[in-house]
Amino acid sequence: GTACVEFFQMPNGQLLVNEIAPRPHNSGHLTIEACPASQFEQQLRAICALPLGATDFLAPAAMANLLGDHLQNPD
Repeated sequence: GTACVEFFQMPNGQLLVNEIAPRPHNSGHLTIEACPASQFEQQLRAICALPLGATDFLAPAAMANLLGDHLQNPD
């Protein structure tokens, strides 16, 4: 959403902070289609001191970030 803390989970279960993003983040891009007010609209509403929009999901939604593991080694 409009503020994100991105983690990596290590094989031993340890969590490492990768990024702290006080802005719309790719982890919330699903809100563009899945919510009445997207994360981008919410940020503008907050900056303009307007009431925040509805965050209910209009339909089930999910998002996955691919970090390159899906690519085959070209060698």
